[in-house]
Formats: sequence, C-alpha cells, structure tokens
Amino acid sequence: MAATEAEVVPAPSTDRPASSDPITEILLREREDARPHKALFGVGLAGVLVFGPLVWTAAANGKFDWLMAVWLAVAVVTTVLVLRGRRLGRWLTAGAARMHAEPWRPVTARVVTGSWGTTTVEIEEAGTFTALRVAGLSKAHHTVIARTGKVWVVGPTEGWAVVRIDGSHEPWPARVPARPPAPGAEFFPVDSAATTRLWARKMCARVCAPTWPMWWITGATCAFTLTGTSSWAKTAVGLAAWTLICGEYLYANRRRLIDLRLPRLVEAGEWTRTEATLAPWEVLPEGAVAAKATVRLDDGTALVALLPNASVDVLGAVSDTGTLWFAGKPEAGKTMAAGFPGYPLLAVARLR
Repeated sequence: MAATEAEVVPAPSTDRPASSDPITEILLREREDARPHKALFGVGLAGVLVFGPLVWTAAANGKFDWLMAVWLAVAVVTTVLVLRGRRLGRWLTAGAARMHAEPWRPVTARVVTGSWGTTTVEIEEAGTFTALRVAGLSKAHHTVIARTGKVWVVGPTEGWAVVRIDGSHEPWPARVPARPPAPGAEFFPVDSAATTRLWARKMCARVCAPTWPMWWITGATCAFTLTGTSSWAKTAVGLAAWTLICGEYLYANRRRLIDLRLPRLVEAGEWTRTEATLAPWEVLPEGAVAAKATVRLDDGTALVALLPNASVDVLGAVSDTGTLWFAGKPEAGKTMAAGFPGYPLLAVARLR
C-alpha cells in the first residue's frame, strides 16, 4: 500500500463554538447514547453480590466451585467496565459544556505515553506546557499527532478539555492529571501508511472485542466440567446462556462484520482519489450508518459506492471535501477499502 498525503478535512473554524459544526454535534450525541446504561451496572453489581458470598461460603466449606468463581469474575469485570465507561462519560459531559461556548484552538502537541484507554498528550501554547489525559485515542491517532505535531483543543477549563486531531471531527474528552507525567515521550511512526494499517486492524479487532470474554468463559466452563470440577447441568446452562449472548451481539452488530476484511483491503494498491457526492443518510439506532455515494473517476466514469458500515467521521470528511479515496483502482463489482489515507478514516465499500 503506497502512502498518499491528502488534505482530508479542512481545519475547524476558530471563530465560532466548536459544537456548531453539524458533524461534531452528531458525534457528541453518539457518544452520549453509547454511555453504559445504569441497568448494566445493576446487573454486574447484582452478580457480585450473589456470586461473591456463594464462592466465599463454598471455599470455607472446602467445596470450592471454579465455575461459580468464573461467573463472579465476569460480574466483577462487567461492573468495572461500566464504572469506567460512565466515568469517561462524565469527562465528555464536562468537555462538551466548554464546546458550546469556546472555539477550537490549534496547539503544538506530542504523545507522552499511552495506556489502556487513555493517552497522555502534552500541549504547548504561548510557551506554556500542559499535560492532558485523553480518553479513547488509539495508536493510529498517536501516529497522526506524531506526524502533524499538533492537535486542536477546547479548554482546559477547570481541568476539563476536549481534543481533536487533524483529519477528523471526533471530539475526545480529556482532563488535566493531578500529577504531571514523567519526562520523555513515546516514539510513533510518522508514515501515513502505518496510520492506515493500524486503524484497519483496530476496526477489525473491535468487531469481536466485546465477545472474547464470552468465548473465554464458555471455554472455561467446558474445561471445568471435563476435569470434574463442575457438573454437566451447570455446563449446559452456561453454554446456553453464553451462546444466546454471543448470538445476540453478533446479530445486533452484523453490519460491522464486513470490517473484518479491512486489513487485507487496504493493501490492495495505491490510493485513488475520486470526486464523491453522498446521498442523504442518517445514523441507525445501533450507531452504524449505511450510506451511498456517487463517485466519479478522473476519466469521467461514474460508480455507486455502497458503504454498509461507514462512520459519521468518514461521511463528514466526504461531505466537507467532496472526495473519497479507494485503495486500488475503483471498478464496478469490487469490494474495496474506502476513506482517507493517512488518517483514522476507513470503511468498506461495494462498487457497482
């Protein structure tokens, strides 16, 4: 895959509130809708309260049940993940309040360190250095910051901020950490092709990421039964429950399954720029967007690109620039990687 530098999204406006951009407003609503529901926290906490005493009692009586312990672990992990999701939701709420009143500002930036779910980014403005803990950035975003050397920010005000990287409308919640980070910075590749590959792998991995604990629990259930540490009745119930959960998840996210092809599709060839016009689109309840675009090649050939699982960010870039790029030569009948090379903006497209 050859790297192609492209102006993806024009720089955000600096003379009006950050939330005035319609794509940014949609993304903010998406983030709010994606926050874990209180009911899921209740389920996890109930599991902890039920299985915790049972495991403790069984262990005290010398009849430790490994299967029950596994279910307790699931309840604990569920509770922790929901609490973490709701905490990040509070970050976004605090940051969004600033976006309604303040414009984006360009600042010099570098990635200091990245950990599970959060990234420490040091920004510099008018000679003042400030560290921000940014939620949600991936390694692909890190490479964009390393290549451009800047981000766009709102805040920090009262410790809260929002960050946006070049080539994207996505607002990332951030806050000033209580303690300054250790000196130094991580090294990230600045090749635009590396950014595209990393994002393709990220999109592929997140298709099944929420299901891997389910499959792990199913396997553990079978293993405990075969080694005689659990009963066949418990195994049957466990397998049935997790099969239903996995099946429901895969059905609800069936549109995303096509993203499993992205790591291979982005290697199809050099990126080709086309003129693109989007048909009217709307965000579906599950957060996916099934979009259609008419693309025109340099030789005047017109094709229709069907995007069964495009992100709002990708569609916003298409709307702003009137272009869409394809990995390889666009031809009718092909399934191709579409988006903008060098940025975390990808989707699978079927051409006809």
